[in-house]
Amino acid sequence: MGHRVHIWNQHGLEGSGAEQPAGDVGGARFEYVLGTTARQRGFRAIGLKFRAVKRVLDHVRYAAREEQLDWLFFNNLAFYDTFPVTRLAQKLGIPTIQCYEDERHEVLDPNRHGLAWRVFGWNSWAADRWCSPMADQIWVISSYLQEKYARLSGHPERVRIVPTIIDCDAWRLAPEPAHATPVILYSGGFGDQDDMEKLFRALECLKKQNVPFRMRLLGARSELPRVTHLRALVAELGLGGEVEFKGFCLASVVKQEVANANVLVNLRNNSVWSRSGLSTKLSEYLAAGRAVLTTDVGDNARYVENGKSALVVSPDEPPEKVAAILRQAIEQPDWRRKLGEGARQVALNHFDLPVVQKLMAKALAEPVLVGRVS
Repeated sequence: MGHRVHIWNQHGLEGSGAEQPAGDVGGARFEYVLGTTARQRGFRAIGLKFRAVKRVLDHVRYAAREEQLDWLFFNNLAFYDTFPVTRLAQKLGIPTIQCYEDERHEVLDPNRHGLAWRVFGWNSWAADRWCSPMADQIWVISSYLQEKYARLSGHPERVRIVPTIIDCDAWRLAPEPAHATPVILYSGGFGDQDDMEKLFRALECLKKQNVPFRMRLLGARSELPRVTHLRALVAELGLGGEVEFKGFCLASVVKQEVANANVLVNLRNNSVWSRSGLSTKLSEYLAAGRAVLTTDVGDNARYVENGKSALVVSPDEPPEKVAAILRQAIEQPDWRRKLGEGARQVALNHFDLPVVQKLMAKALAEPVLVGRVS
């Protein structure tokens, strides 16, 4: 969009591709403010976090003094960093934007019970309740989060949806290949929100009906407990000959696998994670111009329409219903191609870079409400 962007981060981000203390990523300058990519866990991280906040405050003061700072953008931060940095920004007359892409895992994750996790959970809870009213704008990825932060901030007019952002040109693929045995593809982290169990039971139905298919699954390392569980389920259902786990793959390999597929799967259960977020994977699938099987949960139905731009099922549908829909897609290649055309148009209309850039440019051009702190 022509802006100069500088990223200040506490420590290295796993999988970001930014393995040095400073450099460039995605056209933006990044800097790990403590000069290291190392990170710590639990209570050992507390001192490091406060040192990082102090360094960020120093950066803000310097950039403002040099007239090099027009906006501060917070990405899903907690109370200990959002509050002091926002207070300083208000004193300096710098507007702030808070951004949220899913519900707070620290607050809701039932599998975390340690004291350190509870402290971090309180930090997130406090940020939601006491920091959201301080923001000049709040950008969220879904209607769920829009309603949440409109309520918490007390300023619904400051909260706007900015959906997933993808480069549709980068996901322009050749027409789907004419496989004698159609290929179904899942690519992702095998998270709890992905309804893999229902997918495999639907595939079991297809096999019993003698419907030919190959299922390929990319992502997550084989030693993860959930992957181990799913491998055991595949063996139990007798799908070993049809289902292949490819493991963690490079982005370039993922794109090749998407190009080689006939049907792409993004099934979600009806959980808070599914309702609060919006899958980047779904947006990329749509941009690829393939038939996509997804779930009517969260904001999905805001963008796709069943039978026109995707195959949309309720999260309450049984595996037999999912199998029937998959069978229809497998046996009707012309319909798949039509769905793929509708899918790509959805991506172009809602998620493509130029579209989201217009949303962001409009938001950045609006009057701000800084200067509330003397």
